[in-house]
Amino acid sequence: LLSAREFELTAEVGGTLAAGEIPFRPGQRFEEGQLLLKIDDRSLRYNIASQKSALLSSLAQVLPEIGVDFPQEAESWRRYFAEFDIEGPMADLPAVSEDKVKLYLARFGIFQSFYGIRDLELRLEKCDLRAPFDGIVGSAALREGATAKQGFSLGTLISSGERELEISLPASELAWLDREAGARIRSADLPGEWTGRLLRLGGAVDERTQTVAAYYSIEGPDLNRLVTGSFFSVELATLTVPAAVRLPRSALTGSERVWVIESGRLALRDIEIARSEDDHVLVTGGLAAGDSVVVEALQGVSPGLAVRPRGSAGGRH
Repeated sequence: LLSAREFELTAEVGGTLAAGEIPFRPGQRFEEGQLLLKIDDRSLRYNIASQKSALLSSLAQVLPEIGVDFPQEAESWRRYFAEFDIEGPMADLPAVSEDKVKLYLARFGIFQSFYGIRDLELRLEKCDLRAPFDGIVGSAALREGATAKQGFSLGTLISSGERELEISLPASELAWLDREAGARIRSADLPGEWTGRLLRLGGAVDERTQTVAAYYSIEGPDLNRLVTGSFFSVELATLTVPAAVRLPRSALTGSERVWVIESGRLALRDIEIARSEDDHVLVTGGLAAGDSVVVEALQGVSPGLAVRPRGSAGGRH
């Protein structure tokens, strides 16, 4: 049993870790959207406020020039300046239609400052590490109070809602797998039964085991009881073989021939085998309803030999 969603939680900004809404410990369950950890963002907030103050100063210098040379643009920029919030999120700059206005703004570094602040705000959002799904903490590399470095692993998260079974199928059986049929799933350790459906097939055969990986969903009650890494017993449906005859392997003479009884005499018949199993074969051609097939190995016989089936009147064979 695997988790369909499992990934490493990595710090995208550095700083001291603070506690979230749950203890960040292995085995701890969490819900989507919960705050798992928080990185101290005070220095980053002060930097954003400083950059916003510098941008506000640049706007104060450029506004008089825009008001004189481009009065049609001035009102939107005066409103933007008046509503500028140093503590709140950065609002979009007013639209600029005149190239000369862009030159004014570029000369005072308005665009450069604006996008620099936007980048800092994006980093600020990454200080809150929230759960992307319902799941379990798989491992915790750091805990509250530790210092996280940018790019450092904080632990792993495992989804509890999306699981899948990895099954190794013999490559020789792959052609017989009914890909539309479901699977019956059981556990030797837990009562109950679950169902599954084929999600995808591996694209290559394992050279060592000659198997192909198949991935099935697992659906049913009490999925939270199931532990990732556990083994299960799975029953898969195969394709049906219409109008087939199932014969024991002992009936074969050579690879695809059998003895039949025609008018009381032995005859060799070529057959078509659709599928070979451990002790039986499924025959789809060469035999018709009512044919008598010899299912025991015969020694020292030849075509045309008179025979009588065991149990018939007057003979043993």
